[in-house]
Amino acid sequence: MWGCSIALLQHGQPLLAVLDFPPIGQRFSAVHGQGAVWNGQPLHAPAPADLHGNDFFILDSRSFRLLDFSVRPKARLLGCAAYDLAAVSSGAAVACCELLPKIWDIAGAWLVLSEAGATVAPLLSGAPIFPLQVGIDYTERVFPLLAAADPATWQAMQAGIRIKPGSQRLIGRLQEQGWIVEG
Repeated sequence: MWGCSIALLQHGQPLLAVLDFPPIGQRFSAVHGQGAVWNGQPLHAPAPADLHGNDFFILDSRSFRLLDFSVRPKARLLGCAAYDLAAVSSGAAVACCELLPKIWDIAGAWLVLSEAGATVAPLLSGAPIFPLQVGIDYTERVFPLLAAADPATWQAMQAGIRIKPGSQRLIGRLQEQGWIVEG
């Protein structure tokens, strides 16, 4: 999967987003305070009635290698952070975990998710992702992220995610960037 993710930030906050995925003919867009749109139709993230084994939980390959999951939905890898996150806003997945995305991977999807009524927040405690600060180089900074259809799903998924034992290098990198990694 591949696509183009564009976000316009104002005062460090996502204001406008367009996520376009030509291979599957899907376009997501959002304007802060005006909702989200999927292929020209209003977008509202559907909350699952119950989490079960037939739901999809999308994650990136690093998450698959470095995290332990004790969650019910089926884990799937699609290969594009922006689409992985957008899939939650459209109901194709109930949740998505991206362990080491860069800001350009998530800024547009963050706005689409938020405007569609989904829950999107850092996976780990630490500084908030937005607003971005002027003068800071975000090139090497990572933003561990969890998105879910609703707050209850977000909490259930977050409770079932742990960093695998022996991941000291990962833990060190996250802690250097201000993320709080609990044992």
